[in-house]
Amino acid sequence: PASLRKQWAQELQDKFNLPTQVLDLKTWNMARKDGVYDPFKNGKISIISYPFANRMEYALAQIPWDLVVIDEAHKLRNAHRSSNKIGNSLKRSLIG
Repeated sequence: PASLRKQWAQELQDKFNLPTQVLDLKTWNMARKDGVYDPFKNGKISIISYPFANRMEYALAQIPWDLVVIDEAHKLRNAHRSSNKIGNSLKRSLIG
């Protein structure tokens, strides 16, 4: 949910002084409009929702991830099943 994404960003900033960004379709499009070709590649920690990750599968797959944290992972229950579209999308984009 949007409130959890904002809370994660605030805590990472306040407690660890880490640069973060909450990305969704609106902020992605605004960044692109401002000339940022790939908002994932700007040196900030990106915090996104499952649906946005599913939508951005190709862009996520282009990044050599060091670490991915998945909050609310219980929502990916049965991710191994072909019917779980978001789980399979995350698997393809983050693991390869």
